[in-house]
Amino acid sequence: MQILFDENIPESLADHLESHECSSVGSLGWKGISNGVLLRKAEEAGHDALITFDKNLVYQNDLKGQGIAIYVLRLRGHGAKALGEALPQLLKALSEHQPGRVFLIKQSES
Repeated sequence: MQILFDENIPESLADHLESHECSSVGSLGWKGISNGVLLRKAEEAGHDALITFDKNLVYQNDLKGQGIAIYVLRLRGHGAKALGEALPQLLKALSEHQPGRVFLIKQSES
């Protein structure tokens, strides 16, 4: 699966997604573009999934008919600890991948 990391998603997350091909908005020169344009460009470039912290992306765009799944990380922080705690949920959601679906990944309550 080709996965795109939105801005602010640490590229080190790719180390935990070894069976997937990961790239970032920054590495593709797409920083600062609007969410709608980002989704279109990602889909046109063959990405199957977008991982983001941006919970508004889902509400600001019509996702009906999209060929890309969106994984929204709702964590208490953006650091390695928070990502590590959410990793099992993210991996499970990626295994249930469905184009056009939005997956909400929450940090475990510990």
